[in-house]
Amino acid sequence: MNLKELFSLYAAGKSSKKEKRIIDTWFSEVERVSERKPDFNKMHNAKEEAWEELLNKQLNRPRKHTKYRSIIIYGGMAAAIALLITLSLPILKNDLTNTTTTDLVAQSEISQQFITDKKMKRITLTDGSVVHMNMSTSLSLHKGKFNAHTREIWLDEGEAFFEVTKDPSRPFIVHTADGLSTQVLGTSFNIRAYRELGEQVVSVKTGRVQVSNEENGMKVLLDPDNNALFDSAKGTLTAGVSSGADAADWRNGRIVLSNAQISEVALRLKQYYNVDIANPEKVSSRAIVHFSFTTDMPLKDVLRVLADIYQTEYKIKDNKIIFI
Repeated sequence: MNLKELFSLYAAGKSSKKEKRIIDTWFSEVERVSERKPDFNKMHNAKEEAWEELLNKQLNRPRKHTKYRSIIIYGGMAAAIALLITLSLPILKNDLTNTTTTDLVAQSEISQQFITDKKMKRITLTDGSVVHMNMSTSLSLHKGKFNAHTREIWLDEGEAFFEVTKDPSRPFIVHTADGLSTQVLGTSFNIRAYRELGEQVVSVKTGRVQVSNEENGMKVLLDPDNNALFDSAKGTLTAGVSSGADAADWRNGRIVLSNAQISEVALRLKQYYNVDIANPEKVSSRAIVHFSFTTDMPLKDVLRVLADIYQTEYKIKDNKIIFI
């Protein structure tokens, strides 16, 4: 497989884990050596050899003997030049792939990143907008994407509540996985985008929000107490009704489970009580939970309510919940 084919699959989101690792490694190497001054003639001559070297390392293929071996130390920059050449080819002409490719390149130019683990975080952006980050969340700013002319940020993983400063000349755009973007002028809204849930939910508290999917062109316009649900497996984007205040109340220590499947229940229990559900398959995938609890509520009380909802019993062993 050559560079053109591999990058095309990556841009379309169809690459295997091993192929994705190759490109991710490539981007990391490009960023690492980005401050070096390249010899462009050597880079052009060595680009195919650098690509061959990368494949050798990642796919464990036997190396070919080559007279360019001494130039491989420039592999990162050669890959960068090869990337520019590849992007000039007509394989990425359609709008969908162009958009995706632009996002992928931007990911190698992260200028600032905010990450939470077991604690929540509140950050204020340069435009005055405030972002409340839930636990296990990653948010990044990319070079040239948040300035006097544009306001774009990336919610790479997790959940965040946004209080956006109004600026009609600069829409505020949040990018999340699977080509989803949320655009506003000035409003407050919550985005839950934990990958393990297989879905993203945008809930509006105030103002108006547009949620769109770049990969299929679907769009929904949301008013307060409306939400948009994107199903990652099906690629569908649907609008619904829910409380925007409830969706964001995790900031105040109140967790609202609304139409929650067992995967979301397990996520919240792990976040706030550090316990896992050992056998979630005991609960029907069709079982939906409507329930709220505060984070100071004892775990046994939370589990008692859940057991009643699921019509089952439970026991706890080694920080694992076992339904019986």
